[in-house]
Amino acid sequence: MKIAIVEDNVEYIETLKSYIERYAKENELSIAISMFQNGERIVNDFKSDYDIIFMDIEMPVMNGIEASAKIREIDTECVIIFISNYAQYAIKGYSVNALDYLTKPLDYVFFKNTMAKAVLKVQSKQHKTICIQSSSETYRIDINEITYIEVYKHRVTFHTTKDNYDMRGTLQDVEKQLPNNQFVRCNSGIIVNLKYVTGILKDSLVVFNEELPIARSRKKDVLNMLTRYMG
Repeated sequence: MKIAIVEDNVEYIETLKSYIERYAKENELSIAISMFQNGERIVNDFKSDYDIIFMDIEMPVMNGIEASAKIREIDTECVIIFISNYAQYAIKGYSVNALDYLTKPLDYVFFKNTMAKAVLKVQSKQHKTICIQSSSETYRIDINEITYIEVYKHRVTFHTTKDNYDMRGTLQDVEKQLPNNQFVRCNSGIIVNLKYVTGILKDSLVVFNEELPIARSRKKDVLNMLTRYMG
């Protein structure tokens, strides 16, 4: 789980970092923490791969509300939690769909309750979106919009109902991020979303008028999965 702390006060950065690490240890979570001392820095560095962002509101250069608005232009899914000296700022969080806010001075009991809500929200969405890092941009796409995925010479192409997206990688790495009751590998180079299968031919699945070959060794498993999926 990737977490960002955006805070200009070093003391509060260290407090938040220790709270996050304590919570992760208590709940056996794997985390990676990045720290930024103003809103502009995270906006310039943002690649749509943070799960949770703790965002101070009062900061120089770019405040937390402005930074969150820019982040929301790129990523509508990450959880944003505001930090402020003043509770009245919390209402501004609605404009950027913030989950909650923490008031200073920070208290671990209140932090723990907010963190639990954030983690639950992240975990409920983990199988709904997937992050794709292309050569120039990062995309977060809805898993249910993927029709099929193919690999050719270490380049993975995600075919979706909206567009196609390329990234370098392997199908094995992608497969780990997909719900195994909805996606099936029909050969060594293609994974199909069973939701979009419109027909079955002798040796292929039909997805949006495209015939995707089924390997002989996988045919039985593919047909069994499709039968279970269709109910």
